[in-house]
Amino acid sequence: MYARLKGGLYILKRCDHLTTHIKGSQPRSLATWRKVHCTARYISKMTSNTDASQTGGVAPKAGVLEKVDTLEYWLERWEQRDIGFHMENVNKSLEKHIDRLLKGRQNLRLFIPLCGKTVDIKWLADQGHTVVGVEISEQAINEFFSEHNLEFTKKAVQGFDGPLYKSSDEKIRLYCGDLFHFNRDLEGQFDGIWDRASLVAINRDDRKKYSELILSLMNPDCVYLLHTVTYDHSKYEGPPRSTTLDEVQQLYGK
Repeated sequence: MYARLKGGLYILKRCDHLTTHIKGSQPRSLATWRKVHCTARYISKMTSNTDASQTGGVAPKAGVLEKVDTLEYWLERWEQRDIGFHMENVNKSLEKHIDRLLKGRQNLRLFIPLCGKTVDIKWLADQGHTVVGVEISEQAINEFFSEHNLEFTKKAVQGFDGPLYKSSDEKIRLYCGDLFHFNRDLEGQFDGIWDRASLVAINRDDRKKYSELILSLMNPDCVYLLHTVTYDHSKYEGPPRSTTLDEVQQLYGK
């Protein structure tokens, strides 16, 4: 079972290879019409009153076929500065529900898949946690360290297809490469996972493989905070890709 926080936010807790319900109140909708960037146009979370004014001036196209996004596609997005998915401030959903992720624990090891250059990394590290991320774009990782004026080292990693960037205090560890080449042999398992824009970016055919990777990275007390969007994907395929509660349950078990 899952604690569903309105606005497409879910909390899953792993316990002996199971996910269990975390009881809690149902907060108000999380930025229902927050715009998210998708291939040169904006869409917003789709409901019955979606119109072009709420989707950056361009309504979602009907009949968009399912497509597959390659690693080159995402590299090109960064190169062309087509990164409307990047947020300049700490994610409000993370701020609001940080206590559910941390559960009063300190000095945690946290994982952020497909992390980009999110400022959430430094925000969590500044609280004393060690943050590990994986990102395909070396440009994004370099920009992260530059924009936060952080010293770092870069080194090759045996068993991974790209370099590891580490802050001088080693509280931030960002792997540059294919997420599906990452595994728990590299960093062990984690106390918490923050998934703001990762599952929704994954190709549908890769979602099972993705969920298996996430589960393998969760220690018995790990809390997985997952943020999704939901809309009629027959009209727009994404990314971000629509993800329902039923789909989350199918991926991670009931």
